[in-house]
Amino acid sequence: PGGSSLFAGAPDTVAIGTGAMALLALPAVALATARGRGGHALGLAALFVMLAFAAFQLPRAVDGFGAWRALVGVAAATGWTVAGAALGERGRRVVAYGVPYVTLLLLASTPFTEAWTGTLGNTGDTSEAALPGAVLCAGAFVCARPPIAVLSLVALVAYAVYAGGVPVYAGVLGLAAALAAAGMALPFAGEARVAVAKRVRLLLVGVLVSAAAIGVHTLAFGDDHDRHDHAAASEAAGDAPTTTGGIEFRRLTWARISSMLGDHAALGCGPGQFQAEFPPYRDPAEIELSGFGRLEPTPIDVEHAHNDSLTALAEDG
Repeated sequence: PGGSSLFAGAPDTVAIGTGAMALLALPAVALATARGRGGHALGLAALFVMLAFAAFQLPRAVDGFGAWRALVGVAAATGWTVAGAALGERGRRVVAYGVPYVTLLLLASTPFTEAWTGTLGNTGDTSEAALPGAVLCAGAFVCARPPIAVLSLVALVAYAVYAGGVPVYAGVLGLAAALAAAGMALPFAGEARVAVAKRVRLLLVGVLVSAAAIGVHTLAFGDDHDRHDHAAASEAAGDAPTTTGGIEFRRLTWARISSMLGDHAALGCGPGQFQAEFPPYRDPAEIELSGFGRLEPTPIDVEHAHNDSLTALAEDG
């Protein structure tokens, strides 16, 4: 990561992330193969399934680039699975210790980009990439020893500050859900006394994370003068009121997924085809909302369902 200028000419941020993930998987897979251990049977089985699926889906793809991007993503995930299975105890420890550093590195790129979008150029992508690290940092804070525990707490709070300040509500909710699940699982982790102590520490993390997220969001968006001034100017000019409509946009989009599945029930519309296939199913109210009350001069596509499970369901059936 050296700034989005490295990826000039890339069609979208998802393509950037997929390409980076695939390229970084190559040396990891090469190392696993050279060491002669790992989930080679799993990798070969997944590879054959992927090739058979691609042979069927690629010819019927409306968006050829989207189809290849999805295929590369699955191939990269397969490579990382093989590489991860090849790690020994020492390798797993190195990965665990590296999690806070990677999480902080992702977040450190955000202040130097427009609207705190990070290297990938999108707050949602940055939040989604850093979220697993933040969740693992919560576990490291509870279980590891200093300095990893302290560094993990710093990374965890930094993520909450970012997700709460941008804001990325899915990131805050995802982290809160992970902490809640961990809290419910702790009583089964060992002796009751140890479990209670760990639960108290996890609760402390939850309070810190919530306070950081809410506090930063309040500081960033508590003053609505600019938005009120913009709304007043729009009304004076005779424009329709504008809104980003995050929750309403998602509700209107999700409600149309069932109609799309009605026409593509068996195998979906195909990997990477959501953006190309979804337009006929869009709700007119969502189109109006996405166009900011027709103030946006160019049409705005719905790139995905803004829900990973629904996107997978729509594309894969």
